[in-house]
Amino acid sequence: MFLRNKMWIAVLIIVQQVISLVYPSVTTSSKALFAHVPRQQSSSSSSPPPQKKKRKKKELGGKYSTGRERIKQPKEINYLLSRDATTGEEILAVCELPKLQMADSNYATALTWLAKRRRRKFDAVTAQRVVTVVERAITSLQGGKWSARSLANAAWGAAKLHREETSNAQLCLILENCLTLIGTSALRVMPDFKPQELANLAWALATAGIWTEALVEAIAIYGANFVSEFRPQEMSNLLWSYAKIIGPNLSIQEETSLTRSAKILFANVTHGCVKQNFKGFKPQELANIVWAVATCGYEARYDFWDTAAYKMTDNFIAELNSMTEDTLNREKKNFVSSPRQQIPQRNYGYRQPRGTNYIQLADGTQVISAQTQNIANFMWAVAKLYPRSCSKKALLSLLSSASRLTQRRIHEFNSQEIGNMAWAYATLKYRDDDFFDSLAKAATPLLPHFVAQNLANTLWAFASVGRKNDAALFYAVAKQAQGIPDAFKPQEIANMLWAFATAGAEPPKQLLNAFVETSANRLDTFADQGLSNLIWALSAMGVAHRYAPFCAQIAQVLTIRVKHLQPQALSNVVWAFANAELRADDLFYVIALEIAGIDPDHYVATNHSNLKQNQRQRFVSARAAQLNHQECSNVAWAYAKNGFDQVPELYDALATAILARSGSHQKGDTNLSEANSWTSQELANLAWAYACADHVDWALLRFLWSSIVARAQAFHNKIISNNYELTEPSEINDEILCRNWGFNMEELRQLHQVVLHIRYEACGGHAALLSDIARSPPAFLAQLKAAYRDVDPIQSRSQRSVARQLKQLGLRVTEEHLTPEGLSVDIAILPTSRRLGVEFDGPWHFFSNMPEEATGRTRFKMRLLRATGWTVLHIPYYEWTNLKDDEAKRDHLRNSLRALIQNRKQELSSTLSEQTSSATKPSHQRSMKISSSLDDNNEEDDLDRRDAYSSLRVSELRQLCEARGIDKVVRRSDGDARTVLERRLREHAAATSLDSEEDDFGL
Repeated sequence: MFLRNKMWIAVLIIVQQVISLVYPSVTTSSKALFAHVPRQQSSSSSSPPPQKKKRKKKELGGKYSTGRERIKQPKEINYLLSRDATTGEEILAVCELPKLQMADSNYATALTWLAKRRRRKFDAVTAQRVVTVVERAITSLQGGKWSARSLANAAWGAAKLHREETSNAQLCLILENCLTLIGTSALRVMPDFKPQELANLAWALATAGIWTEALVEAIAIYGANFVSEFRPQEMSNLLWSYAKIIGPNLSIQEETSLTRSAKILFANVTHGCVKQNFKGFKPQELANIVWAVATCGYEARYDFWDTAAYKMTDNFIAELNSMTEDTLNREKKNFVSSPRQQIPQRNYGYRQPRGTNYIQLADGTQVISAQTQNIANFMWAVAKLYPRSCSKKALLSLLSSASRLTQRRIHEFNSQEIGNMAWAYATLKYRDDDFFDSLAKAATPLLPHFVAQNLANTLWAFASVGRKNDAALFYAVAKQAQGIPDAFKPQEIANMLWAFATAGAEPPKQLLNAFVETSANRLDTFADQGLSNLIWALSAMGVAHRYAPFCAQIAQVLTIRVKHLQPQALSNVVWAFANAELRADDLFYVIALEIAGIDPDHYVATNHSNLKQNQRQRFVSARAAQLNHQECSNVAWAYAKNGFDQVPELYDALATAILARSGSHQKGDTNLSEANSWTSQELANLAWAYACADHVDWALLRFLWSSIVARAQAFHNKIISNNYELTEPSEINDEILCRNWGFNMEELRQLHQVVLHIRYEACGGHAALLSDIARSPPAFLAQLKAAYRDVDPIQSRSQRSVARQLKQLGLRVTEEHLTPEGLSVDIAILPTSRRLGVEFDGPWHFFSNMPEEATGRTRFKMRLLRATGWTVLHIPYYEWTNLKDDEAKRDHLRNSLRALIQNRKQELSSTLSEQTSSATKPSHQRSMKISSSLDDNNEEDDLDRRDAYSSLRVSELRQLCEARGIDKVVRRSDGDARTVLERRLREHAAATSLDSEEDDFGL
């Protein structure tokens, strides 16, 4: 190749000498020709240009004053167009010569140099002159055969003019017609195209966006056959063009003849690059090739990515080694920021030929240093296809060197490059605080030049890597986005809100309102992931209830798309609605059926609470098996918190998937490795969800409890081995709980509710599970109860009003009463041994969009209070506020308490009659468990929080039952003996005091 180039240079020199001998007056003739064309005077010169002596010449079209005949040869015309004509006006003057016979090469040269010599936008007159030249070129195309070189050059010039003159409709239209004809003509002479001409033709078609599948396919076929003859720039231009034309279609499974030929081209080019080891590639060419591969989604081999990464890393390291602090500081001082940020030439103390920056690699090769756009494009491409791009070793070295180089040259990066770099590092999950600090510092003053995509990518990146200390940047971005809310695409809106929610920052209300308003009109254009991120962000920021109608619109759109949602999206959607306490029954219904693997058209709701474990295996679902630990936990928690129980098969499918993934755990022999595969939050949420939903699955609950105890005990032992001093439950706080048992306060409270559910509510509880709980570390159980009690009570004004009205009825009450089991009652009526209380349910106990529907969490507490023997009057806030005066409120309380006591009489009478006949209730039924103290008249024990039966042994409880005529036999299916006997004694004691209870309360 080198010898061939030398030979061509020699031939060109000989041809030039021959032309100068044959046409000695060409130069003087051309100067005389352009004497009448006005030239633009330089602004730096203060004196007028020297007056040239005008040469007398005949009319244009005749002979020049030098005695030469009129110009006929195409080469001579090309010389005038390319060498002597130094402005667009002079090029047009040559083309407008009368009777000038222009060949195909002349039109191609004219278009090429018009594009090159263009310095500013054409005015109306000049544009019309260009249109005339293009029309003549079209006529020539229609009338004769053009050479491949002329077609390529004309296409390049026409495409560049089309790109620069977009505001002139007439010129753009005529250029499009010209490019269309060039494409048609190129198909006929495709075998004649050389590599550079082929690359130029492809670049022109891609730049103008005017191409046909047949032409693009032909270029790919011929290009793939001659890859070995392509130079680096031609390779990069060709792949860049196909990336612009095809886009991400190479990643689509359905192949066409176009994509098939394009894949062959990409395969041959990437293989050729690896074979050459990217020798001779400039950073721009290297960046363009990997950018094209990533944009098209072509799955190149790992050796291609590794070779490219190591090559670019060598460039980065060489440039870092060539930098000095003095030159860098001088460069920063001379750098001037502008909207486009024109990057000045750097000077590192060595000669720079033609103003470019050369650096020396380790092997002695000199290459041009990378531009900031090359750095950003290369990193974007690697991140786009990761992990299908480079290996981890090559990636780490690339990220490290690129990070250091970016920090040194951060003042050169423009807005788009900053956004791309931040996005790439966040996508690759590479957190370098110094790198992101420099990005934040450089981005803040450039925010007015950021487009919507840059703003969204930057915030998304900073939030993804866990940067929560960039409040100034988030505020500045929000302020900038407020002025252009309509410029954001759906995905960008979702990413912006997701970033704010993840970083724990709430955007300004004005921006939030603008995003919601613009999104409501185009929800159908959001991708599935975008919709799930949108509702998740609103919920995580705690503002979803403000936009309940908008959230309902999102639910309506998602209901139709459920089958296309990814597992994470399903989990995020149900979590978002549950966390925001918004009901979306239709959406929850179809998602439950989708996870359970049930066809909605053939589903018939049935009661599955009595099914055994082997019968529930028929609910195994492939969709449920796709959910990971966190997603299973979030889905179960969301359905339980939302109180949605229309599809119980959902819980069966989740339980089966969890047990199948973790193995059979019927014996509760969970090991520590299995327990550590779950986080403390996942275990606590899952156990609480099944307890809250009252969905009994003993196998799952036993597995979860054994995992919880194993994890807590291991963490506890680790603390002891480190000689940390444990704290007594009475001195408990959030930090100590996390340190002692590995669970935070909220998780410990959830676990305490699970224990209460198993002991008191799940009648006929699994004996093995009750035994597991009994064998749990006593200190751990004590921590659960202490954590549940350690809640600062919040008394609302309405709650205090209820307590005041009860006192005016003559009742003695205590507020925020703690039961022996650790539950809290808003207002307990004394004596507390009778376990009669009043709960005021404020707005937070109900759904935001259904203010009269209690949430699943509220209903769970109601059930636990009933299970532990409390009779509670629940007063919703909307009923209390509708009562006009104090008299109406007292009447309402009096009548409600009287009706509540009457209902309790009937329930206890029915329970007592069953006990006296020794008819033990089946394990799956539920009953009221209202307890009372042995001595109801002892007022000194009114505030005693201990239960009267808790100090008795099981044998003593049996003797007491026999003495009072109560069945003392406890079957294994009934559950724990102590719990069953205590319940029977309490129910008997409560039944004997029914006759005088109303008189005692004065009702």
